[in-house]
Amino acid sequence: MEVSTSALNSIVSVLKSGAQFYAEAAKQTNDPGTAEVFEELAQTRFAAIEEIDEAIRGFNETPAAADWVDQARAMYASIKAMTGDTEATLVDSLYRHEQHTLASLKHALDDVVDRDIRSMLLRHYETFFSTHAKMEKLSQLASHTRAPDKLTSY
Repeated sequence: MEVSTSALNSIVSVLKSGAQFYAEAAKQTNDPGTAEVFEELAQTRFAAIEEIDEAIRGFNETPAAADWVDQARAMYASIKAMTGDTEATLVDSLYRHEQHTLASLKHALDDVVDRDIRSMLLRHYETFFSTHAKMEKLSQLASHTRAPDKLTSY
């Protein structure tokens, strides 16, 4: 099961950094609706992390920590948001994280052969396909409005 745990740890590290980024972004945004979306997507990630961490522990392995590259991107976006259009910067960065999440899940699905683990990852792929669509819509609104209080009128 080495391939499964390696793939699972790869996903969990991306999800952990994303959950942290969403939670922090929710605190930084001035728009309550956007903050609510960010909190919801952070919680979605925390739920997936819990299940995937449990699967990793089932193989007597330790789950991975948050991905440091993603954490660095999140920090850069947070700093950039402080000096410019906060909402648009955060939305754009989190949308790119959504793309990275889907790519990571797709890659893991290519590697995992265990039927139960694959089923779990497919379920999470569907969930994150949905969160990706939500952020894509928010990103499109942000790029058209560039008005912080208008982002969540979708």
